[in-house]
Amino acid sequence: MGGFLIGPSLGGGLAVLFGFPVVFVSAMFAGLIGAALLSRLPARAESEPETDDEARGEPIFGRLALLLLPAMLVSLAWFYASGVYNAMWVLYMTALGSSPLVAGLSLTFYSLPVVLLSGAGGRLADRYGIRALTFATLFGTGVFALFYALTRNIPLVMGLGFAEALFTVGGMPAIYAEISRAVPSSQQGRAQGIFGFFTIAVQALGSLGGGFLFAYWIVAPFLSIAAVCLLGLAAIPWLGRRRPATEVAAEPAC
Repeated sequence: MGGFLIGPSLGGGLAVLFGFPVVFVSAMFAGLIGAALLSRLPARAESEPETDDEARGEPIFGRLALLLLPAMLVSLAWFYASGVYNAMWVLYMTALGSSPLVAGLSLTFYSLPVVLLSGAGGRLADRYGIRALTFATLFGTGVFALFYALTRNIPLVMGLGFAEALFTVGGMPAIYAEISRAVPSSQQGRAQGIFGFFTIAVQALGSLGGGFLFAYWIVAPFLSIAAVCLLGLAAIPWLGRRRPATEVAAEPAC
């Protein structure tokens, strides 16, 4: 997320000063630096030999997917919106009359609260519960999508992006915490793999749908985001109900 904070503005500035090829070259070097840093991670410690999941009483793939289903349905709107915005946000800003640099700055304005306040947003989920926070986040995502659809003023759009990030910053930390609670600790990697597959699939769908809808009507992608947010709200009552039978934590007294 820190890279997302500086990447859009840096990329827009490089495009204006040196042309678009330089942007892709800079992305290549960023990837190489990231790979070099990852190579310094400690090696994985040897674990006990794997045994059959059912023999150990742990969820198999189908049961894991069911345990994660409420979190996936609730987060569907965010990932769909992410795919839509990835496909058409710069086109939307350009259609409003902005330069690539201004389009990059608009993404930086959005990411600033996300980078600085994600920890605080996670604490809100711990204090008020995942259902309340995800409701606020989904509701805010849908409402701000409608605001973008009705707005043609570039400074106002940038301000709306900053406000949306403030309003929705706690949603994803809450969802990832729910994923960790919903499955046994020995199945965390598999659960994250299932959730990651779902994330990429929905983002790809959002990119395809967002690009198609934008070509048809500039307002249509934002309306689709608002509609998907309504579907996500319907799944909120099921959040937190499923817990793995092997790891049922004691409820606090108050």
